[in-house]
Amino acid sequence: MYFANRGIGLIDYRKIDSDMIRFVPVLEYYEEGKLLGKYPAIVSMMCDANGRPSTVHRTYITHDGVKAAVSSPKKMMRHCADNLFGAMRIAVKGNSKTLAVTEGIETALAVMGAFKLPVWAAGNAYLLENFVPPQGVDVVIYADKDRPSRQHPEGHGLSSAKLLLKRL
Repeated sequence: MYFANRGIGLIDYRKIDSDMIRFVPVLEYYEEGKLLGKYPAIVSMMCDANGRPSTVHRTYITHDGVKAAVSSPKKMMRHCADNLFGAMRIAVKGNSKTLAVTEGIETALAVMGAFKLPVWAAGNAYLLENFVPPQGVDVVIYADKDRPSRQHPEGHGLSSAKLLLKRL
């Protein structure tokens, strides 16, 4: 329901790499070490370009399929010390020399549904800027259309995508 509420159409969820993304009906939500509640959550493993786990990303939601009303509905656990960057791998079954990369899982699922490409979601704008693709793939970057701000007049998502494009 969360993805439908975010405007993501019908997706064949059997094509998603289910080892990387899970729905958890009840997950504890902490801030500064204090338990503030329990919510349904989408939990995703983030891996580096070589497939090694780097961290876990959590999106806390409600039973109505909207982000939970907490200060940080999207959280990442600390990264492994030697493995700072990673992405949530959302794969379309089959082999492809093209890899789409997005900032968030919502954009990744929309891209996967529309273009049938394997997609990795970086998790946030900073991690998108520093994304390291695996060897031998052509990367297509899909930017989030964020609101402009003083720091990012084009929007943070587009600024980060342009920085990644320049670096690659």
